[in-house]
Amino acid sequence: MAVICLATVFMLACLAVVVLRIRRPEQARPFRVPGGIFTGVLGILGSLFFLIVTIREPYVNAEGLPLEWVLLAAGLILGLAFWAMASKVRCEISEPDRRRHRGTVVSYPDQRGWTRSFSTRATSSRRSGLESFQNA
Repeated sequence: MAVICLATVFMLACLAVVVLRIRRPEQARPFRVPGGIFTGVLGILGSLFFLIVTIREPYVNAEGLPLEWVLLAAGLILGLAFWAMASKVRCEISEPDRRRHRGTVVSYPDQRGWTRSFSTRATSSRRSGLESFQNA
């Protein structure tokens, strides 16, 4: 299960390297990947190999539905559910506002009167979320 997660994350990171090198070749990069696109494609292919082997092996050795597949499906379903629930929050704030207030915590009341908060970046801000959103 851990190999599936790690291979997926590594594959997505390699895919991001390849896509950004093609779509935005002029963008400044603080870290250069040795080999550039070739290294990214090689990483994607290696990750796909590990994914296929890791997903296929439990099925070959199991007598029924492998536990790894059940756990993988549960994780995917939960991840999609959380992503879908967060999409409403993402839609309530425009992309320019999100980019302008990167690094701040935004709090606002929802339809039920509950206070909802989200951070636009993993790092925290010392200002309170609503104040930094309104005073920026």
